[in-house]
Amino acid sequence: MEKMNRLTFLPFADDEALCHGLAVHMHAVRFRMKYGLPITNPLLENIKKMYPYMFSMVILAMEGIDEIANMPEDEAGYIVLHFQASAERLENKREKVKACIVCHMGIGMSRLLETKITRQFPDIEILGCLGKAELPDFLKNHAIDLILSIVPVEKTEIPCIVISPLFETRDGEKLKRLLAGWDKGKFFVAGKPVLANFIREDTVFFGWQKEHRYEVVEMLCMELYRKGYVEKGFIASAMQRERKSATAIGGGLAIPHGDPSMVLRSAVALAVLREPMEWGNEKVSLVFLLAIGSREKDEARGVMKEIALISETPDAVKSFMEARNYQDLLRVLKDLGKEKAFASPLGTVPQ
Repeated sequence: MEKMNRLTFLPFADDEALCHGLAVHMHAVRFRMKYGLPITNPLLENIKKMYPYMFSMVILAMEGIDEIANMPEDEAGYIVLHFQASAERLENKREKVKACIVCHMGIGMSRLLETKITRQFPDIEILGCLGKAELPDFLKNHAIDLILSIVPVEKTEIPCIVISPLFETRDGEKLKRLLAGWDKGKFFVAGKPVLANFIREDTVFFGWQKEHRYEVVEMLCMELYRKGYVEKGFIASAMQRERKSATAIGGGLAIPHGDPSMVLRSAVALAVLREPMEWGNEKVSLVFLLAIGSREKDEARGVMKEIALISETPDAVKSFMEARNYQDLLRVLKDLGKEKAFASPLGTVPQ
């Protein structure tokens, strides 16, 4: 649990249900491993496809813990379910959305607005009511997730919606739609999936064809090392992870990865293979090597979600395979974002 906390920055130790569940489950796991009593997990392939991020983190966390370092994948799949359930419980206790109100109609109107909003939306915490001219200085000194303003606000990367001074019914509906797309205080920009932020022109490789998946992983890692994205130890870490179990997630995709603590600059390397190749029990055409730092856990989850979405979209895989350059790939990602609508557009709410 301590290693999972360091890898994901989720406070698993605060979840008593996880502590109890793991204590009971691990007792049985150690017994089976000690006496060589293997089990079959009929959910394993679905777990790897549905929760690739958590599966990867659990496998990584087990490394270096002697008693469970060689735990079979079938056993590990059940452990993943414990941590995934815990993550969802913890996220349901998410912090309040921190907001400010921009209103130039006096303190009385501002306070009335604040009262109406917090009464209807208890998950919103108002940190200040201010005039438009005060906003730039306020933002420098406060971590704000959302701006609620009675006048348009320009030049800000923070999501902002314009509301009426009396916060009418339509304003409440508008804010409700905005919060429905809220993901831990962040928005993914529609048409610009987060994955595109990590795949760079110098980390994409077309037409590769190797004899074994280990060669692909090693060469992708070497490219990232040579270009200063990862430490040299990342190569051995990724190879060790791949040897432990194949990282194919279905749909013709694989997601090899190494220790996040050895990432210097987060990136995703992509190999578009000339022909599908054996990757464990599957055939793989697209290899996404993930090198995302430990402190970018939300981004890592976003990347995992988008890759999982690609694996479930045959047309997207086909488009990736037909891409001939970096710009082609960006167009594929942009089109995928438009079609699937990962989340609400940044700062844009239907009127």
